[in-house]
Amino acid sequence: MANTVTYNKHDYVIKLRERLNLPQNWKDVLNVKFSDVRTIVNSRLSTEPVDQGGTRGTAYTYQDFQLTADTLTISTYRDLPIFIDEGDRMQQTYVDQMYVADYPGKKLGERIETAWLAEHASWTDFGATDLSNTGDDDTTTITVSSTNIDDIVRAVKRKIFANNGIEAYMERGMAIVWRAADFEILEGFAQANGFTIADAALKSGVPMGFHYLGADHYVS
Repeated sequence: MANTVTYNKHDYVIKLRERLNLPQNWKDVLNVKFSDVRTIVNSRLSTEPVDQGGTRGTAYTYQDFQLTADTLTISTYRDLPIFIDEGDRMQQTYVDQMYVADYPGKKLGERIETAWLAEHASWTDFGATDLSNTGDDDTTTITVSSTNIDDIVRAVKRKIFANNGIEAYMERGMAIVWRAADFEILEGFAQANGFTIADAALKSGVPMGFHYLGADHYVS
């Protein structure tokens, strides 16, 4: 009697996509676009129009609304090919086979998060003097503790507001990605002040994140 081998490539792909579509920190914080085209063209405002004063009987001048094309060409990729021995595969259950499909999606999601956080060198620094409001763009490391973690959140908001970011804050919100040890301190502070983290996590959809003090908090 001949052996029958059943393998549904469609199911494998579906399982991989399911994993890639799960909520993750970088999807919540970034403007993520999935595309199957090689070149993505967006536009951004390159020159901000400004208002002008005038008096009656005096002509005004039109301001230019200048857009600059922001082009991204997808020319590199990340892949995770996994060799599966047919003998081993046939001895595994269907669930185990789908776990193999799930695993590349998990690792690729971790890789994207790592690549995003590795861009921190090009971001604006926020250090000890920023926290105390005695300086700007400081690189001095802040030692996070239970006595200053709420101050950090408020000081970040102050910097946003002081740099004309109130509208962006209202439209898009604010997010902080904490180290595991700092996230633990934040959890302890929130719980000590009567905040129910479990309920907030259920509402936000991200397993390791919650909204508190006007910001979305994540751990990495």
